[in-house]
Amino acid sequence: MKKSIISFIFVFIVTGCVFKVDDNGFVRQRDNTNGQADLYVKRYWLNFQTALQLHHVVLLQFKEHHLLMDGILQIDTEKKIGKVVALNNWGIKLFDLVVSEDSVHKNFVLPSITKIPSFTEHVADCIRKIFIDYHPKSGFANLLSEDRLKISSKLDNGYLECVFNVKSRNLMRKSYFVSKVIWEVFYAQYQNIGGIAVPTKIIFKDYVNNYNLTLKLTGMKIL
Repeated sequence: MKKSIISFIFVFIVTGCVFKVDDNGFVRQRDNTNGQADLYVKRYWLNFQTALQLHHVVLLQFKEHHLLMDGILQIDTEKKIGKVVALNNWGIKLFDLVVSEDSVHKNFVLPSITKIPSFTEHVADCIRKIFIDYHPKSGFANLLSEDRLKISSKLDNGYLECVFNVKSRNLMRKSYFVSKVIWEVFYAQYQNIGGIAVPTKIIFKDYVNNYNLTLKLTGMKIL
């Protein structure tokens, strides 16, 4: 009981939020209309700049396929468009795609890549869910622990749950649920780049289609 009270006071001081304990013992935001959850949502790193160029080392794991590549991604979060070019270790272009909310345009795809089922669609799906869509929104706030706060919001037929670090307010995980977890993105190893706290390691997991994507940031440029 003493630990719970300390946890409550800690989050109150750090966030400036007003919380209450519900019937299930969860600490919840008392009035989201005052913009309390916005304190965390606004810290989301892609809210600071609308146009970025990101360089990643990427590992895509899909069934028996494991593909290591260097990726250059240009994103426009306002227009919700991502342009990605990927090269293998020998500098050979693997694909060149333009991804929007509901489509993917294939400028180039190496013939051997087309043998991987739905490969470009999976890549496009990752880009949408990690970078150009499904951003954290204000919603119902739950204190999970002294240093973890979850904000849930309605999305399509399910819910988007975003877990933030209480002290830094950096996003650590976002998950999409319907009756179970459909996909998740994990954000880690934040570094200050150009005054922005940027996750240098990102892991995407699709539990329905059974594929994972791991990205290690090697460079970022504001466009």
